[in-house]
Amino acid sequence: MSRSIAAVLASLTLAVAGSAHAFRVMEKVEGSVELALRELALPSGGRAAVMYRPCAACPLKMQSVTARTTYYFNGRVVTLVELLAAVDEVRQRPADEARAVAFVHYDLNTEDVNRVRVHAGD
Repeated sequence: MSRSIAAVLASLTLAVAGSAHAFRVMEKVEGSVELALRELALPSGGRAAVMYRPCAACPLKMQSVTARTTYYFNGRVVTLVELLAAVDEVRQRPADEARAVAFVHYDLNTEDVNRVRVHAGD
């Protein structure tokens, strides 16, 4: 009896040890870009897209926002209207705008914007 219990335990140990070496391939599904706030044009005037240059020598990139896009200002979820108002206030204070950063997170397959985050200090 004790031999059969030992055999079962040994089998379970080998099964667990064998699965510990298994790996899972993670697929990247989202891209992100970090910009100075002054480098980002937010959706406005009927244009449902953000615009920015990913690098100084890169062409202007336009990415669509959708009904699923979420917006954050200083870590708080806001509506697009609230984000535009908050960003307008920051842009009226040059010292604050110079420190403000924006992050655009987008779907790699569709290029649609998933999230826009703006951090403008405390």
